[in-house]
Amino acid sequence: MKYIGALDVGTTTVRFHILDEKANTVASSVEKVRLLYPKPGYVEIDPDELWQAIVNVINNTLRESKVNAETIVGLGISTQRCSFTTWNLKDGRHYHNFITWKDSRANDMVNEWNSSISMKGLRLGSQILYTLSRKKRYLAASVFKFMNTQISLRLLWALQHVPGLQEAANNGNAVFGGVDSWLLYKLTVQAQTRPSNEPPAAGEVFIKLGDTVIIVIAGIPERRHVTDVSSASATGLFDPFTMCWSYVMINLLKLPNSIFPEVMDTCGNFGVTPKDVFGVEIPILCSMADQSASLFGSGCTQPGDLKITMGTGTFVNVNSGSKAHASVSGLYPLVGWRINDELVYMVEGASNNTGVLIEWAKKIGIIDHAAETANTARSVNDSDGVYFVPAFSGLQTEIVIEVGKVEQEPISSETEDMKSVTKEWRIDMESNLPEDVETSE
Repeated sequence: MKYIGALDVGTTTVRFHILDEKANTVASSVEKVRLLYPKPGYVEIDPDELWQAIVNVINNTLRESKVNAETIVGLGISTQRCSFTTWNLKDGRHYHNFITWKDSRANDMVNEWNSSISMKGLRLGSQILYTLSRKKRYLAASVFKFMNTQISLRLLWALQHVPGLQEAANNGNAVFGGVDSWLLYKLTVQAQTRPSNEPPAAGEVFIKLGDTVIIVIAGIPERRHVTDVSSASATGLFDPFTMCWSYVMINLLKLPNSIFPEVMDTCGNFGVTPKDVFGVEIPILCSMADQSASLFGSGCTQPGDLKITMGTGTFVNVNSGSKAHASVSGLYPLVGWRINDELVYMVEGASNNTGVLIEWAKKIGIIDHAAETANTARSVNDSDGVYFVPAFSGLQTEIVIEVGKVEQEPISSETEDMKSVTKEWRIDMESNLPEDVETSE
């Protein structure tokens, strides 16, 4: 029997599943992820703690399942999007904690940039270019706004405020990456050791320290600073129409080109896991952003398929097929996946604070447990004109309003343990899209 490993690195939990040849889950484990709140608006994850949680959850699953790790023929990874860190390419040390997608420290920069002459000029120029060319990438750019959930301005904040980072980036020694990129780097560059009196293997690059040799590269080069198209497309720095990093955003923000990871297909050869950590080298064959993975895993593989995921945040995603949709209503096209020659786009609407809102409702006494929310909602026929605006960290589609003054409460264990609930539907993409949504040629 052969097996597949599936690693999911979320905002509050890390999960690992072992699946058999029929895609049945035969074993799984979960580890909590600790969120850090050092200042109001700051939401971080310690990379060392996250790495240990990942190592623990994989080793625990292997140990408890008694599945021979050598029978796992491949590993797939899905990760939270838009949480990032930066690290030194020479030694792999990170410059700061993960700045998560829920972090709003760059809120003032977001507001300043969105109202800046540069952005107004970009939008106006894009509107003119769209009028002349009718190319949908210009339609999307004509309404583009920075958001706290994107990496772009949080990365700029880090370059400006983290000691030594800007200089290291300018010298080509520092890089950035999301959880996926950092994890792939960690998994494929983990150092191995051997006694110094043993002969080196073919292609091995090593550093000798006394009687011990630290193997930097064994066999083929293994340092992988990469990301996949689905994770890249959510950063605010990637052009989904040209399928490459946006030179417009990079030049506008004056970001060093050397810090960007190589963009790969969703499935491919990402390297192998370190033998000294998991006891065996497991090929990493897939890396995917969480909502893209959720869309694919829910069977939403045809244009018009729609799913809703409710977990830490609530995400509505629609498979838009091989054509990127541009909208003046705030819906920006993202990449679902690219596998071989198949490129699939998706459209997303999101509410980022589902878990935080439940904690707030508990704190003020509306509910005692998360499970009570459904009955509370059904207890009245209508709200009699009362509306609740779930804008603890800003509104997205169709109105984009960034709010950075609300201090988020740590999410409790009860909310952490809520499983993400995903529902899927099919909609007619041509007849049910808003009138201002147009399809790329």
